[in-house]
Amino acid sequence: HTMHGKPCALVNKLRGGHVLAPAASHCAQLGAMLARLQLAGADFALSQLNLRGLAWWEETIPLVRPFLDASQDGLIATELAFQREVAASPAARALPRGPIHADLFRDNAMFEGAVGHEQLTGIFDFYFAGVDALIFDLSVCINDWCIDLDSGRLVDERAEALLSAYESIRPLDANEHRLLP
Repeated sequence: HTMHGKPCALVNKLRGGHVLAPAASHCAQLGAMLARLQLAGADFALSQLNLRGLAWWEETIPLVRPFLDASQDGLIATELAFQREVAASPAARALPRGPIHADLFRDNAMFEGAVGHEQLTGIFDFYFAGVDALIFDLSVCINDWCIDLDSGRLVDERAEALLSAYESIRPLDANEHRLLP
């Protein structure tokens, strides 16, 4: 459509709001929805590489390194080398791949309902959607939804709820279980 001579898209607003301090129940709903989303997209004909995958890291990290202290620089260099090694492994190459959201952070999902009984009404912001290993999506969700923001530590209850709900819809294979950490 156009409006006032400019391109536009009209969409329905999702009901509810963000849950920025999720409980295990929110994580479980998200995990199940993520698995359903990935399965629903399995036969989607269009393809775009993950815009925030390893190729982007390799391109972006050199731009960031001049702003890091020695400790941070060493950490990012070590992590990039590790990610390259993992990506080149037979296990990583055998991972199930398909369409992923790639950006499913807390602020890209909406919930509605009484406190403690909220229901997921939808997810949005598919700007970075692309094709990659399905566990990339799962990892993004665990690293955002299941982390205590104050300490940076994994909240086991949330992670277990998310992963259990996900696997109730799409069980992980042996390589995914091995590489998810």
